[in-house]
Amino acid sequence: MAPRDEIRRLDQEIEAALTGMGVRPTPPAACVATASCEQAAPVAMSVKPAQEDPTCKAGTSDTCKDACTLSDSICKNADRICVLAQQLGGTDAYANETCARGNTSCTAARERCCGCM
Repeated sequence: MAPRDEIRRLDQEIEAALTGMGVRPTPPAACVATASCEQAAPVAMSVKPAQEDPTCKAGTSDTCKDACTLSDSICKNADRICVLAQQLGGTDAYANETCARGNTSCTAARERCCGCM
């Protein structure tokens, strides 16, 4: 699969998971349509799975477990998007912006997981 196609697929999975969690998906950058994104270097967040993060105090209900499973999936996909963006040389505006968007989504999902009671 071509890197941009994989980025697009992973981004769609992130959106679907956020929607499933009741979290509003991060809006796409305006530059995606106009190709006018700034060329910020893609940097993946270093996020451990919820069960390995001692600062994450999620509840034990099925709802909380589901939120954390989705959060871990979102963060894993965001990380992969950033790796692909780096493989594209760090100069692909769409890939870089999708990396940043994935990181924002990971943060929102992790807050939902770790704040679940």
